[in-house]
Amino acid sequence: MRTLAVRIRAIGWLWLYFVGFPFISFGQDVGLATIQVTDETNTLLGQQVSYYIDTTGQLTPTEAWGKPYTAETKATPNFATKPYPVYLRFSVTNDSKDTPILEAQNPMLENITLYQIMDGTPKLIFDGGVDQPFPNRPFQSPWWAMPLPLETGMSGTFLLRVQTGFAFHLPLRMHSTPEYVDAHQKISIFWGTYLGVMVFALIYNLFVFFSVRDRSYGYYLIYLVFISTFYLTLEGLGFQYVWPNIPQLNYQLHFFDALVAISVILFTMNFLQLKQKAKRGYYFAVFMLVYFGVVLFVNTFVDFSLAGVMGQLGSVILALYVIGVGVYALFKGIYVARFFVAAWTLFMSTAIIYFGALNGLFPYTFLTSNALYMGNMSEVILLSLALADRINLLKRENRKKQEALIAQERENQQAKLTALRAQLNPHFIYNSLASIQNYILNHDRKDANDFLTRFSRLIRNILDQSDKPITTVAEEFEALRDYLEIEKLRMGDNFDYELFIHPDLDAHEAYMPSMLIQIFAENALWHGLSPKEGHRQLRILAEPANDGLIIIVEDNGIGREAAYQQKTGSPYQSKGTKMVDYKIDLFNQQRAQPVTLSTLDLTDAQGQPEGTRVEMMIPASA
Repeated sequence: MRTLAVRIRAIGWLWLYFVGFPFISFGQDVGLATIQVTDETNTLLGQQVSYYIDTTGQLTPTEAWGKPYTAETKATPNFATKPYPVYLRFSVTNDSKDTPILEAQNPMLENITLYQIMDGTPKLIFDGGVDQPFPNRPFQSPWWAMPLPLETGMSGTFLLRVQTGFAFHLPLRMHSTPEYVDAHQKISIFWGTYLGVMVFALIYNLFVFFSVRDRSYGYYLIYLVFISTFYLTLEGLGFQYVWPNIPQLNYQLHFFDALVAISVILFTMNFLQLKQKAKRGYYFAVFMLVYFGVVLFVNTFVDFSLAGVMGQLGSVILALYVIGVGVYALFKGIYVARFFVAAWTLFMSTAIIYFGALNGLFPYTFLTSNALYMGNMSEVILLSLALADRINLLKRENRKKQEALIAQERENQQAKLTALRAQLNPHFIYNSLASIQNYILNHDRKDANDFLTRFSRLIRNILDQSDKPITTVAEEFEALRDYLEIEKLRMGDNFDYELFIHPDLDAHEAYMPSMLIQIFAENALWHGLSPKEGHRQLRILAEPANDGLIIIVEDNGIGREAAYQQKTGSPYQSKGTKMVDYKIDLFNQQRAQPVTLSTLDLTDAQGQPEGTRVEMMIPASA
């Protein structure tokens, strides 16, 4: 494992060496430049120092002092991820009233020692590092503040030795004591503002999360916690205020960085609904989750500096991915991606300014040196807006769905009412009641009782079946028998009907749309058989088929063409196809295969209409 780690780490060093190569200057040995300190001094020392890289890692300060040094050409020295000690030398003249203060503005330095050259020999005046307890520092500041033992008017030469396995940028600033105090008051105000924004965002989104229970808010809250922890660790504030006596936690910086990346990925996947709307983006996000899981493993069990190299590479890829997938979502019409893209684009832009300032591409000022954190605050605000926008969009979509469901429910209720009214045809009810009245007036109690029993049973069946989309063939034929017996009394002895269920068909286990046959039976009676002179017959058959059952409704009436010509003057209008379609649609929702209908015009040998035949093929399997 250790051998593999060394090889991978070497590859990482090579990668970052060549990435950082343009930002590291080399030259011939140079002399010492003198830094003048006045009461107003607050300046970067980059271009006033020279450096030597101890590639052996074995030199003593005395040996390093005699090596050839290279002049630094940038305001902020940056040595990428070099694992070697770096020596920097400079000379200072104190023209201020107080003690000059040298400050190295990188909290994550593993070892930093300052020597004053006395008679050609380095004398140790400061020894610190991120692996030492925080209270040991002479100044309780996250940066390395080193007072120089120079009284007013005195000069001195100094040698600074620095080594770290973290990112090796080294902004060096010389302060007079008053300027140091003023600068740190400004920094304290800035970080107080940063923490205020992050805490407010955390509390606000926590309340919203408990209100809406949206998973995106949960991932966003996790991101807020991890990004705040990471930046506070990166800037040494976590070490100063949270774990001052546990320096080992500083080495979890890349662990926190990987957790930030994982929370960003999870938030992006859920917020943009990648699994449903962008499969490739989703699979790449899963790959990145695995990658940063490996970073966590490497940081914990292999080597923290290797984890840093892997984390930096992965973070660049992740930043480009998040912006890219956000733009893709925006072009795909995912409206809520607008604030998402704006947030990450702004954050990426400020990150470029921040790292550009560290590498000398931009002036190293208060704004550029804190651009990353300003961008983070702006990003947090924009992402909060994005989440609010998403919730509002979801509310609008839910409102539309609810309105559609209400409209559909109204339509269904109207269809049920229409179907019920159609089944309870007023002319049929009037004629039935008139027949019952006639039996009573003629003192035909037996027939009146039979008729009334059938009529009430039919009405009950119609009411019971009105809310049931499916019924059995046995129940359907039972209701048909009551209906046809009542109609037979109306039409007289010249009307006969036949209800036949094939013996091979289990009528109690065969299902069909409820009250469907009655529609065709009524149409046959009113439009096909009622206008016919002579004997009138209606046959209704139920037979098994290969994949279900077949229902046949056949009459010997006047045929569809003649019925259509007479329909206008009829007191009873055909129910048409709407109710039939409604019943069949309800039935088809529970079947893999739909119900099929076919209508045949029957003719005699001379081609004259001889009735109508309707066939319904009803599938058996759900």
